[in-house]
Amino acid sequence: MRIVAVGLNHKTAPVEVREKISLEGCGLRLALRELPPPSHGPESPPIYGGVILSTCNRFEVYTTSPSGDEARAAILDFVGRVQGVPPEEIEPYLYTLEDGDAIMHLFRVASGLDSQVIGEPQILGQVAAAYEEARAQERVGAELSMLFQHAIHVGKRVRSDTVISRRPVSVSHVAVERLRNDLGGFDGKRVLLLGAGEMAELTLKVLTNQRARPDVVVVNRTFQRARRLAEAHGCRAEPWNRLGAEMAAADAMLCATGAPHVVVTAEMLAEATAGRNGRGPLAVVDIAVPRDVEAEAAALPGVSYTDIDGLKAIIGENLKVREEAISEAEKIIAEEFDQFMARLTARSVVPVIAAMRARAEEIRSAEVERIMPKLANLSARERNAVEAMSRAIVNKLLHVPIVRLKERAQSGDGMRYAEMLFDLLDLGDGGRVSTQGRKGT
Repeated sequence: MRIVAVGLNHKTAPVEVREKISLEGCGLRLALRELPPPSHGPESPPIYGGVILSTCNRFEVYTTSPSGDEARAAILDFVGRVQGVPPEEIEPYLYTLEDGDAIMHLFRVASGLDSQVIGEPQILGQVAAAYEEARAQERVGAELSMLFQHAIHVGKRVRSDTVISRRPVSVSHVAVERLRNDLGGFDGKRVLLLGAGEMAELTLKVLTNQRARPDVVVVNRTFQRARRLAEAHGCRAEPWNRLGAEMAAADAMLCATGAPHVVVTAEMLAEATAGRNGRGPLAVVDIAVPRDVEAEAAALPGVSYTDIDGLKAIIGENLKVREEAISEAEKIIAEEFDQFMARLTARSVVPVIAAMRARAEEIRSAEVERIMPKLANLSARERNAVEAMSRAIVNKLLHVPIVRLKERAQSGDGMRYAEMLFDLLDLGDGGRVSTQGRKGT
């Protein structure tokens, strides 16, 4: 059986194709149930079990199959059935990866090296969630379970041993990071969020996920939108006519409205910061385009101001740091790949060892049965001694080949030796191991 990954991502398919086959929630759970279970039954399906990794940037099915081509055809049919998408609409965008290539690909995905934004942190959680959902639906066999557990380990190690995920590169994350630095931390601080649109919501999610969470107040021209957003994240909303008072009470202000003009003038800020009484300047980060805050506000003594261009410079520096960490991450992935392949190879020789023992036992018992009529005068104790002696001879003959095979498996060369034993001993299909496609690229 091969480990196979069939899918498409932001590199191979446009968003209008990706969104057609995206799965989440109940849809994902129902789709998983449509996959054949991982156990081998009387039938021989083209795929056995599977993990579906579905995000805004990728749709991938990891499975085990006798053949990559069979797996690709089965997954095309599967997507067509569960999503109602004709195979010809998605087939041109699909890639099929087998064994080592599929394994290396998943390790890179979990590490954030295959993302649109290198090192983005969400993908590791998405890989873990995809694995857990497939487990809950009983669609994960031993090989896939071993693969995903190791991939999650690799993703965690890359993030802990390199700086690839430590420098934020999204506008919302960088904006919050800038505020945290300006304030010296969020503990006991009040942040005024101006706006209730998509960018404001993204930023609020980051703010409310901080370890030391600030007190956040949402103000928007449409109060109902502000209240809905605030309630969804456990914050407080205030009407627009409270803007001046909330600026005066805040330690920081994050501006993210969709207004086509300035909504906070320099005069408004000067008035709000006039009586801060040694509290330090009001930290203002303006991520709106066009800007929410009048440009002259940057010169006010009671204001520390950063606009979107200032954040883009930080994002550029952070991206450069992440890119410099790629080679270090690649080394970790290569090391973990070798370790995993050694484990996988060691596991793959188990059927060969079992087949060797079964064949030896078959020959031993047949020979003992053949000779016993000629030893009719032996006592029961003597017959048992003959049985024990024959078993001991078989075990001693098999001991060294089995030890050597296990040693070779640990060094990554086990499958080649397993194939040799398969041919030399004519072990039948039960001992056959796939030796193709185990190299990662």
